[in-house]
Amino acid sequence: MKRVVVLWLMLSAFFFQAQAWEPTKSEARQITREFIRQVMSGNLKRSLNYFAPEYVRTQHDSFLEGRTAQFVSEFIGGNVVSKSGVDLGFVSPDYTEIASMKVKKVEIGENVSVVVEVKLHDGTRYHTVFNMVVVDGDKLRYYGAVG
Repeated sequence: MKRVVVLWLMLSAFFFQAQAWEPTKSEARQITREFIRQVMSGNLKRSLNYFAPEYVRTQHDSFLEGRTAQFVSEFIGGNVVSKSGVDLGFVSPDYTEIASMKVKKVEIGENVSVVVEVKLHDGTRYHTVFNMVVVDGDKLRYYGAVG
């Protein structure tokens, strides 16, 4: 009987190790809502916890030399398009200029992406995409362009 139990435990351990953790839309949406709360409350240092560590080291720490406000601003930036479809250019607002941010859509495929609507106090609205990656085997974190 002990051999059967041991064999079952070994097979179970192998099976569960072989199963890769898969992020869900709900998890991506919840993480994004938490990130938005941090940004909207002005807690930019805490918002760094929602980014992939390597991305923070490369972009925030090295390239931007620790300029957290600029890092967050550039991450949430996006192209503004008029109602007639004319591209009005890229904006990267300071967090104080943001009236609201709302999760509009979550897509999970090879990558996880969250479409967020950003509305500024001056009435400007745009959509931006937050791309996510799995780190440490089971944590969703943001990453973006470097350089």
